[in-house]
Amino acid sequence: MELYTWSIFDDVCMQSLDWLTSHCIRKNRKRKSYMKKLLWLAILLILIAALTGCNSGNEDLTETPVVQPTLTFEESDMTLNVGDVVALALTREGTGRELVFLSSDESVVTVDEDGMLIAIAEGNAVITTNMNGVSATLNINVVMLRVISIELHRNVFSIGDTVEFDVLMNPDDGTSYTVSFVLADIEDDEPKAVLNNSIVVTEAGMHTITVTSEDASSRIQFIVFDLDEFYNDVFMLTNLEREKAGLYPLAPDPDLDAAADIRVLEIVERFSHTRPDDSMFATAFLEADVTAGSWAENLASGQRTPEDVIACWMESITHREAMLHEDYKYLGIGIHMDENGKVYWVQTFRG
Repeated sequence: MELYTWSIFDDVCMQSLDWLTSHCIRKNRKRKSYMKKLLWLAILLILIAALTGCNSGNEDLTETPVVQPTLTFEESDMTLNVGDVVALALTREGTGRELVFLSSDESVVTVDEDGMLIAIAEGNAVITTNMNGVSATLNINVVMLRVISIELHRNVFSIGDTVEFDVLMNPDDGTSYTVSFVLADIEDDEPKAVLNNSIVVTEAGMHTITVTSEDASSRIQFIVFDLDEFYNDVFMLTNLEREKAGLYPLAPDPDLDAAADIRVLEIVERFSHTRPDDSMFATAFLEADVTAGSWAENLASGQRTPEDVIACWMESITHREAMLHEDYKYLGIGIHMDENGKVYWVQTFRG
């Protein structure tokens, strides 16, 4: 809207009009026609002033639109898992004022001055904030993500062992679950059902246990060794080393095996060539009725495979000498896995 503003030029016009009028009235009172001309002249001057910029001092009084503040969360609803930490996302216009955030239930979710959410427990809460009378709300749903874990007391077993495990669920609300296992080394092995969280393993190889509930699952692997196969491998690898050295192969001896079986259990308790009763290892040979002659034994623990234990013995001068002794003709082997999955190895020799 434009408004006419009185200017200095307008004042000059009016002063001229007043002077002309008063002068004409004094000097020419009887000349009415001449006075009318002067009046028309004055009116003309006023019109000219109006048309040629006498309103140059006019101001544009158009009002600038006021921006209304807005405040909006990018999401109207949000689902969090217990323990989540999330920064709020929102857009705002109209002010740089700092915002204050409030949670309707801080036992479910908390929010700090920077808009950082922390999900505390399952439930629902509403986050609110406002500025200049404009507010925004965000509905928060906090859920407990179910977690299943499987606990094995060890992850190495031998054929015939009973594999026992525990299934832990969080939250522990009685949700049902199923357990199955497969022999992972066989691609098309069908999952087998497991009852009472225990398995008697009958095959060597890597096994996988899977626990599944309606909304979660977990799995764990363990390995099963065939100690009978290990026995054969140790025998074969020992004779292979003797063959490389140009020596005749050693022959099996059941009495030496019996002595090795005695000693392999003893070294779990006391890893030494001295027996737990402080007698020398040779007394175990006598208990096993090993024929008198020259005797020796090799001990090892912790190696996982026959290849590992043979390599270990071959790197030791004294153990290698026993394996490659030209006077020995017979070999006994004892292998044992303890409750922690640690493997113990014994070789017994005689001439």
